[in-house]
Amino acid sequence: MLVGLTGGIASGKSSLADAFSKLGIEVISADAVASELMRPNSSLLVDLQTHFDESLINPDGSLDRNKLRQIIFDQPKKRKLLDSITHPAIGARIFQLAELAESAYVILEIPLLIESGMHNQVDRVLVIHADEDTQIDRIIKRDHCSREQALQIIHSQAKSSERLKFADDIVNNNAGLQQLRNKARFLHHKYLQMANNADSFGKFSASGLELI
Repeated sequence: MLVGLTGGIASGKSSLADAFSKLGIEVISADAVASELMRPNSSLLVDLQTHFDESLINPDGSLDRNKLRQIIFDQPKKRKLLDSITHPAIGARIFQLAELAESAYVILEIPLLIESGMHNQVDRVLVIHADEDTQIDRIIKRDHCSREQALQIIHSQAKSSERLKFADDIVNNNAGLQQLRNKARFLHHKYLQMANNADSFGKFSASGLELI
């Protein structure tokens, strides 16, 4: 059973994914896959360099992520070009790894799960949500940036209301890490039961929206 985990920036995706990992569940991170595919001299990195006028390669051959991020913020058309190049390759690798997973279910941590259309390829969509003020505070502390810069980052992504429309499960993450871990355990038992039912009856049986 594939569970697609998504959410806005600084909503706590990685922390929730880590909580599932500590429960023995395999987690596949889209960011980790992207780093793997865009290692120095990789075909995907060469393809990016070909399509972007700006020099995106550091002296050591690695991707200059800060420069790429700035291009995306300043030029929305460039972002669409980036997505068209990277999403198919990253998606293919994610589902290839998922086929090899051995845990009862698999968490696919994909920030652009909805935007990329990969939500259509998972059994359940798990959205982690934090209110905007919480996101802003976390971004400022993490990136040492201004409030205006934090808002720019948030508003460059899909609106949370759009993301929530696709959710089967929603985790509110405005409190501490311990509460988040408790919610992960709750969902873990739920997903184990669902995965076991799928094994018994030969198909996945979804339940209704759950907000925790």
